[in-house]
Amino acid sequence: MILTDRFIELINTPSAALWASNCNQELEPEMVRLLGTKVEPDREHILFFLPLKYGEGLLHNFTHTDKLTFLLAIVLTNESYQLKGSYLSHRPCNSAEVEFQKEYMTGLSTAISEYQGLPGESAFNAYYHQPSVAVRMLVREAYEQTPKIGAGEKVL
Repeated sequence: MILTDRFIELINTPSAALWASNCNQELEPEMVRLLGTKVEPDREHILFFLPLKYGEGLLHNFTHTDKLTFLLAIVLTNESYQLKGSYLSHRPCNSAEVEFQKEYMTGLSTAISEYQGLPGESAFNAYYHQPSVAVRMLVREAYEQTPKIGAGEKVL
């Protein structure tokens, strides 16, 4: 599946809150807030940044499943989508990716501060943690999740 310009724009929006989710062997969900995402040039793969402080369970689940869900929600509008696909690999983040995460978290913290009235520094400190890993995912499907008529429908 090729991500559209609109999906790439949303993923790159500073006010995009991002999560990854999968399930353990008992089908209990594991969901983790992410530190940013990059869409690869082929527009079929994404690389998202997972803080190890909260991501060990998600990574462990890949020993028995490759199913993976990436969620994004624009905090200013509640526009939301699920991208479903397959886990391919993960590795430690390099220094350029850590800097990218700081920039993403600064943008998200500013958006949260402006929208919800929370101090931006507090939001940054609550969500930004190192070390982190880069997780590569093949996107296969996309679903509307915005709270409105049509939520849950496949859009790509």
